Amino acid sequence: MTSPSDELPTGTGIDSLAKRIRASTPSDPTEATLATDERVLARVTDGIYRQPASAIRELISNAFDADATRVTIKTDRPRFGQITIHDNGSGMSPEVLEHLVMHIGGSAKRSRGGASLGVTQQGDSTRSPGGRKLIGKIGIGLFSVAQLTERFQIITKTRGDEFRTVATVALRHFSDEVEPNASDSFEAGRVTIWREPATDTDEAGTTIVLTDLRPQARETLQSLDIWRAIDASLNSGPPRRGELKPPRFHIGRVDAADEDLMFGSGGAYDNLPWQGNDEPGVAFRKLVFSVWDEASSGRGPNPRLDQIFDYYLRMVWQLSLAIPTKYVDGNPYDIAFEDTIFAFSMSQDFRSPPQQLTLNPVG
Repeated sequence: MTSPSDELPTGTGIDSLAKRIRASTPSDPTEATLATDERVLARVTDGIYRQPASAIRELISNAFDADATRVTIKTDRPRFGQITIHDNGSGMSPEVLEHLVMHIGGSAKRSRGGASLGVTQQGDSTRSPGGRKLIGKIGIGLFSVAQLTERFQIITKTRGDEFRTVATVALRHFSDEVEPNASDSFEAGRVTIWREPATDTDEAGTTIVLTDLRPQARETLQSLDIWRAIDASLNSGPPRRGELKPPRFHIGRVDAADEDLMFGSGGAYDNLPWQGNDEPGVAFRKLVFSVWDEASSGRGPNPRLDQIFDYYLRMVWQLSLAIPTKYVDGNPYDIAFEDTIFAFSMSQDFRSPPQQLTLNPVG
């Protein structure tokens, strides 16, 4: 016996819209209303996604749950007019996309209905079809981007499908003052969906395109508060001890009109830990070691990231700690203890000093 939350909607809901999606074309799209309740909107607006890093992390988590092995994030930094997140996961069928936009907060994950949609493993609703332990729970991760923009596009395709599905979402502007206990239905926005032929039949994945970013989100990504404080410090008179300095590494800045790059005295507009032609893995390694170099520079064992990086580079650092990615120099559990690591036994009695353990090599 299943509970209502384990069952998929039928009748005029999922069947009707999914069929309309499959029959749609770029010249004849179908439209739908994004419906949810105000309690779900309260979750989106109560602060858990206010930082751009939090919203982007949710999209990466969605890709992980879709068994993606690679997620690519592209921006036009430091302008941030557009952000694109692409993954090579399983993609979404019209049925899955319909369930996503029509049931915000009613995730198909962790339910028996998820298996019939192909988003969870048969016999285990807590795992992805590929066997990963699911991260997503309540079905609002995609709409975390509401704090970044009111408009975004979803481009998705499943393997073997000769068509890709495109959805343009226009979120309705809503007040942050949402009553958390309200149960009234809320029209969260509109979505226009169509299907178009695809030549890459054997490929799968999803692309999220964020456009028209909110001013507050752009200013955060641009580290505008940092640059304003630095400008104010420089314009306040002769140099003095303790004046603000730019972060050691930064992505650069644009002028007040957000159009022209502002170049420094050395002829560069940015200062990155890596070179422009470095492969992603090499660039990230250099990012990591820029922090270790700071820690070993004699300025203290705990370097302040806000002095090393601007917001964008700190976001990259924080995302790397939050997502399941490989270690730069291998798993720490593979490091030989006799090299540089010592093991201690800690007593629950704070008065007892730790006791170093003698470890014997295995094998």
